[in-house]
Amino acid sequence: MEIDTTELFNSPAKKIYNTSGPGGLVQFTPSDITYVDNQVYYWRVSMVPNPGEQTIWNGYSFIYLPSQTAGFNQSHYYQHKKSAFDGIRLDEDRKFRFDRTERQLTIRTGLHPFYTYDRINVNLDFNQLELYGCVFNNMQVYVFDSTTLTPWRNRNAISPSPGNPGQGLYGSNPVCANSATPLDTSRLFFEFPYNSPAYRKAAMDFLDLIPTGMYVAITNLGNKNTNTSFINQWMDDTLTLGSGNSLYHKLKSLGFTEIDSFNNVKRNLPFLYFFQKGVPSYTPTQVIGPFDSSHIERSFALFSSNVEGSIESPTFGPARNWEELHWRGTTTDADPTKDTSSIEVWGVKTDGNADLLTTVYQAQDTSVSFIDADVYPYVRLKLKTRDATYATPMQLDYWRLNGNFAPEGAVAPNILFQMEDTVSQGASIEFRLAFKNISQSAFDSLIRTKVVITDRNNRSHTFYIPPRKALVAGDTLIATYSIESRNFPGLNTLFVEFNPDNHQPEQYHHNNILYKTFYVQEDMTDPLLDVTFDGVHILNRDIVSAKPNILIKLKDE
Repeated sequence: MEIDTTELFNSPAKKIYNTSGPGGLVQFTPSDITYVDNQVYYWRVSMVPNPGEQTIWNGYSFIYLPSQTAGFNQSHYYQHKKSAFDGIRLDEDRKFRFDRTERQLTIRTGLHPFYTYDRINVNLDFNQLELYGCVFNNMQVYVFDSTTLTPWRNRNAISPSPGNPGQGLYGSNPVCANSATPLDTSRLFFEFPYNSPAYRKAAMDFLDLIPTGMYVAITNLGNKNTNTSFINQWMDDTLTLGSGNSLYHKLKSLGFTEIDSFNNVKRNLPFLYFFQKGVPSYTPTQVIGPFDSSHIERSFALFSSNVEGSIESPTFGPARNWEELHWRGTTTDADPTKDTSSIEVWGVKTDGNADLLTTVYQAQDTSVSFIDADVYPYVRLKLKTRDATYATPMQLDYWRLNGNFAPEGAVAPNILFQMEDTVSQGASIEFRLAFKNISQSAFDSLIRTKVVITDRNNRSHTFYIPPRKALVAGDTLIATYSIESRNFPGLNTLFVEFNPDNHQPEQYHHNNILYKTFYVQEDMTDPLLDVTFDGVHILNRDIVSAKPNILIKLKDE
């Protein structure tokens, strides 16, 4: 046996214990270990392998909480690894993160009148996010969250009115409605008409305020016939804004070097610049059409994070009754209110069917005593977490279910097992086997025992041993049964099952069973009864003496 504070069993705290015995129950009592409060321990056991064979381990874990009642716990990294994850993963740095999915962002653009709604749009995978625009000869800017790929939304900060054209967010051009979604007053682009010095300055300020790491797309929604503003005019803004301070210089500083082609000589041209703000390791894409009739289409393979997911515990139990649920989680978000988390409590029946019993939204310590353990001896917990702002899931520290364990018993042939494996037909086979309560809970009623003998013709014969005493913690009972061998000639298999069919709730059942083969030597010759009268075999109606000497002999193999 090994016990350690890690499932890898490689820490300096590891302890090793050995024992030997005839088989059956094997018990270890660690004597040189000091348990630490709130510490998780892992333990495993194995038979000593034969030379050249691998060690086969079976192990479990527990947390030492001397002031707590019994129950079930998950709080350590390797314990959490036993959970099922949907949309969430647990990385090696022991942090929960939402899963990331590869997405395809496709941007199409061109100039009017060559292209219109069907050829100027933005798509994420197979979904069209946005199309066309509100005004020609403007620099359209799209901003995508680098974690979720959620595009920023624009709306009118100042609504248009008579004599007032209005204004979008961040000083952008007013937002027009999309005829396909008339009830939605927002759009996914920010437009800055580049024939206006004020809008050019607003565009510069907007590009400055975009946070590092965001994906940014800049396109030209232009009209071939009406544009008169090019980079030559943009550079004139340095006269009022200062040297090197214009929209042209801003785009150049962001890496859009091919913007030099957008000049008075080459006239109005479509362009696309896609980059990740402030991330030098990301290679930007810049395209300027060689002709005003050129169409630009580019796709970008990006990764987006889920914003919701779930963690589902293993099935806890069985229990005689359920008492309390305790759980804790943390978040590092600047605004924790953006997180939403809840704990679903699922009751699991003995047939495996599960029902949602309650959902806990706020309480971190709550009663679950309403759960009927006779109906739901098992319970599963499910954390559902969502964060559409930061895309960071709740960091689950621990969850615990307190309750009273079901008892646990096991056959104990090392304490007592008695049975002859070969007898002559007709002899009785006396069977005796010990069964011990190895848990701290008592069985609440008499222990039933089932015996099944499968004969040489593969026919099963079932018998029941009268119920014995209810076992308290640590107690042992002896099951006895006498097998009449005359009914089972040849090779047979004995199957013994304590607490059959889970008559009483129990933690495990595989160790309640024993198989044993036995052989009954068949009587192949009929017995011979020999009778003589005064040493003579007589016939019917023969005359014998009044006081004969009668000798009776029985012969059998």
